[in-house]
Amino acid sequence: MRNFLNGCFVGVLVCFAVLIMLLSSGIWPIRATADPSPTEARLARFSLGRALKHYAAPRPNPVALSEANLLAGLKLFEDNCAGCHGTGGGRSHWGSSNFYPRAPQFGFERPTMPDWQLFAVVKDGIRYTGMGGWDGEMPEDDMWRVVTFLTHLASLPPSVEGKWRLREK
Repeated sequence: MRNFLNGCFVGVLVCFAVLIMLLSSGIWPIRATADPSPTEARLARFSLGRALKHYAAPRPNPVALSEANLLAGLKLFEDNCAGCHGTGGGRSHWGSSNFYPRAPQFGFERPTMPDWQLFAVVKDGIRYTGMGGWDGEMPEDDMWRVVTFLTHLASLPPSVEGKWRLREK
């Protein structure tokens, strides 16, 4: 048993040493224009999901679901978010090719997280991604309007859907 535990300890130390050597060698990719490996992308999604479950407590969305709030959320998104996240009519070239990791293009990749988690992302941002936090930059009600718009992309009323799809980035 003692040899097994020693072997496990040595194995962990060797893995840690290899990781340190890799990171300090300068060969780890740093270009924002490089595509993330599938393993890196899965690990990042897993880590983000776990972090949001840890610190983003479920809370009700205070913004009523209405056409007026969806249109306000669309306008706020276009003015503040579309530069990186694209529109319903097109991807952001910059956000879909020069960000690392790539910024989600919500006209093509709908958010899958619950609204309270998406609110936490909008409010606090995500470290090491370029997604800045809007806390102090935008009133919370407006953040919730953007979240309401994004979480209802699959079921927008025709008038809002038409405006969303007509916009090109």
